[in-house]
Amino acid sequence: IQGMADRLQDRLNADPKDLDGWLRLARAWHVLGDDGKARAALQSARTTFAGDAEAAVRIDAAANEIGGR
Repeated sequence: IQGMADRLQDRLNADPKDLDGWLRLARAWHVLGDDGKARAALQSARTTFAGDAEAAVRIDAAANEIGGR
């Protein structure tokens, strides 16, 4: 999972307009026990998709799922 998370992080840093990718990344970091990185991924998603109400709902749901706001 670590390698997948690292590759996904690199891809999202280069092209951040992938909401599903950010949500997958947050879940992966959570599974790996790094909730700080999980919260950072969710914050990056919030910043990238600011003003998108549907994205905000999905990001909030993911945050609730992993226990990080």
